[in-house]
Amino acid sequence: MICRFQTSVNLVSALVAFSLAIPFTGCGPSGPKLYKVTGKVTIDGKPAHSAMIVFNSADGADSAVADLSNEGEFEMMTGGAQSGLVPGQYSVQIIRVEGGSVEEGEEEAPPSNVPAKYGEETSGLTADVKEEDNVINFPLVSS
Repeated sequence: MICRFQTSVNLVSALVAFSLAIPFTGCGPSGPKLYKVTGKVTIDGKPAHSAMIVFNSADGADSAVADLSNEGEFEMMTGGAQSGLVPGQYSVQIIRVEGGSVEEGEEEAPPSNVPAKYGEETSGLTADVKEEDNVINFPLVSS
């Protein structure tokens, strides 16, 4: 009787362990290779701030978002919190964010200096992500 009970417990334990392991198969660095995408956004030669940048692939399959630092710099991250993007053509939006990041000593974030037209889907901004580390700058104008 004890042997049958022990065998049943071992079988159940093995089945539970196997079923818990199944969701993790295939996790990790699988899928398409991502390439680093960094850059800087400026408005009339000054760093853009209180904004985020969004890359959407031409086929709609991939997108990424990043906050702009107060120096206008960014590094694109995919939804899985991985750095980089799949190579290809992207439409780009730079969206104003009220209450953006606050520098030490400031009481509140400065208002965004990014014109609203760059946050629209028809912003006209594009990026070509290549199979290498990419530095993509956006020198924009306010008018």
